[in-house]
Amino acid sequence: MQGNDLISIIVPVYNVEDYLEQCIQSIIEQTYTNLEILLINDGSEDHSEQICLKWAREDKRIVYVYKKNETLGPTRNLGIQMARGKYIAFVDSDDWIDSRFIEKLYACMIAENCDFVRCDYYRVKASGMAVLNNNEYYPFEQANIHKMIGSTQAITIWTGLYLKELWIRNEIKMPPGPHQDLAILGLTFLSAKKIGVCREGLYFYREDRTGNTTQKVLGSDSILNPLKYLVGEYKRRGLFDEYREELLQVCTDRLNTSINKFRQGKENASKQEYVENIKTFLQKEFNLPDSFLERKMIAVGGYDLQRVLSKSFFHENIEEFKYQHSSIISMMSDGGGFYIEPEESYRGKMIEADRNKKLKFFLQNHNLDYILIDFMEERYDILDFGNNGCLTYSDALKERDIQPDTARVIRRDSKECADKWRSSCLQFIKLLKRSVDPRKVFLIKFFLAERYGEYGKEDEYEEIEQIRKINGILGDYYTYFEENFMGINVITLNSEYCYTDKGMRYGCYPWHLNSNAQYDIQSKINHYMRGGERA
Repeated sequence: MQGNDLISIIVPVYNVEDYLEQCIQSIIEQTYTNLEILLINDGSEDHSEQICLKWAREDKRIVYVYKKNETLGPTRNLGIQMARGKYIAFVDSDDWIDSRFIEKLYACMIAENCDFVRCDYYRVKASGMAVLNNNEYYPFEQANIHKMIGSTQAITIWTGLYLKELWIRNEIKMPPGPHQDLAILGLTFLSAKKIGVCREGLYFYREDRTGNTTQKVLGSDSILNPLKYLVGEYKRRGLFDEYREELLQVCTDRLNTSINKFRQGKENASKQEYVENIKTFLQKEFNLPDSFLERKMIAVGGYDLQRVLSKSFFHENIEEFKYQHSSIISMMSDGGGFYIEPEESYRGKMIEADRNKKLKFFLQNHNLDYILIDFMEERYDILDFGNNGCLTYSDALKERDIQPDTARVIRRDSKECADKWRSSCLQFIKLLKRSVDPRKVFLIKFFLAERYGEYGKEDEYEEIEQIRKINGILGDYYTYFEENFMGINVITLNSEYCYTDKGMRYGCYPWHLNSNAQYDIQSKINHYMRGGERA
């Protein structure tokens, strides 16, 4: 397809000789042909230059530039300055694009008169398996931009086609170092007059290749620099006050991930030094009191609740405050069930916490500032070991292929389970009352999603009747908890968000809600914590 407008594709290149051929091939085979292809070599030390020069000789649309190594951000910035096209797109040199990538985005751009258009993308693992990732999209309204920033859905710049003037006019530039997309999170959204959406997977992101810059620094302190840049940009543009809560959520979430995977880097000699640098950053940039960083907060419930916790407060050992794959009957029982081979994965740690009744002992020995609770993990059956206690028969346990032949299975929908749950729940409430002020307890009414898809275009799960049956049980549990623990905060999710994003990276299952469901709950919790009316 020959278009009227020249489109510049910016490709930063750095030590990607094993992947570069596929990347360039996918660009020159675009069905939209009026292209300028900028291959900018950021000081590669392998054979990337020879590959670029070979393709530049074969295709006159290619412009090749060599520069000293400055990392991805400055290289993209140079590409924006050099681009002659009215529109620009970014393709990382270890990724590739569908042959219709430009054609599809450009058609949407023209038809809807947008400043930029986004598409879905595939996460490609080293095994070659590709998983569609379709971020949540909403009508382009100011309130929805808050959601997009708070849920970090606006991060990836390589899923878009942009009016070049959007970047030039608003002086959007990326800093040196890793996580450049994070450093300008939401700035293109805030600068655009109109945004378009192409609901097709047209970009292929190589997620876990050896040498990937983002993967290499994920656990180091390098995440702090782009977050400092991000906050600084919002302050410089006079946007910080309006988006303070969303930025704090983003920073807290990313720093929790970073500290849990910390590796000693050149900036910090130890993990503790890094923790202190993080605290200084959060206190200084967000004007937080010491008490904010000293809060003790735990989350007891499903995946979505754990995501809410990670955005609620920073702690150097955030996983110590998460209790997932564990149900109240098991938590309140005695004993340790049976021996389970230790596993360092997150799910392995959660199984071990359930076996050792970690939450029960924690509540017996600590006072809390806040506790977040949902009953999503109460959907599981129970393994009863008699005098050796109970264990939650969770997906995490089942995937370990453990055969509990010494246990009796108590079905979740049985009267026996209902009676045991009520008795255990009263014990749980008694422990909570000793540990936390009821006004600091948040009961979040998450249910299994009955629908999946994308916003406004959802389909019912095939197992809808079973889902509704479980949700009926969960509804009874929530009511019983409320009636027996007066004075707590009860938060209900807005019904429009009660669906699973079909592109959820961990699987399209009823117990995974969409990221904006998490944002909705987070906003309600924050409102109360800031001194608003009861949730």
